[in-house]
Amino acid sequence: MKSTKILESSIFLVVIIIAIISVSYIYSTQNKAKKSLFSLNTEYQNLRFEMLDLREVMHYMLLSEGRKLPEEIDSVLPIDTCILRIHNVACLGCYAENLIRFSKMMNNEKIPFFILGTYPNQKQFTSELSGIISLDSISSFNTSNYGFLPVDSMNRPYLFFKTEKKETRNVYVFEKGEYNMMDEYVEQIKNRINY
Repeated sequence: MKSTKILESSIFLVVIIIAIISVSYIYSTQNKAKKSLFSLNTEYQNLRFEMLDLREVMHYMLLSEGRKLPEEIDSVLPIDTCILRIHNVACLGCYAENLIRFSKMMNNEKIPFFILGTYPNQKQFTSELSGIISLDSISSFNTSNYGFLPVDSMNRPYLFFKTEKKETRNVYVFEKGEYNMMDEYVEQIKNRINY
């Protein structure tokens, strides 16, 4: 009888221990699943935001394609030259790596480009740019005209060409840290201009 009680007690303890281990395991697994689900949801939301951002960029690029340029700007821009558009509303520091890479690529390929800025004065325009890219042998113009293309409202640096019809074409908006599309854009410029 005594041995039966000990056996029952032992079985009872083993069952309790197994139940505790099972509950702990289930709780641990459930906690990991919650963390994993939270991580996946965060990643999904980030990707969703990036897709919405790209959609907006494409929308403004399309709206800016084929637009007539204001006379003040048209008169200073060269035809069939890549134009880098920057302004003091855009965070140039945020796009510094893109701008440095773009400038180096264009210089390495010996493709001229023109910089069109909108800054309160020429000194600020030159100061902001020279901290990022070398302005030697690059033509530029600072204008007070800010929003002449829809893409200006995105507050990002962008590129475009001016056609003989005084319209914009091949609008490209810089993406922070995105270099593959920019490399392809420069490659297209090189092929198109045959430099």
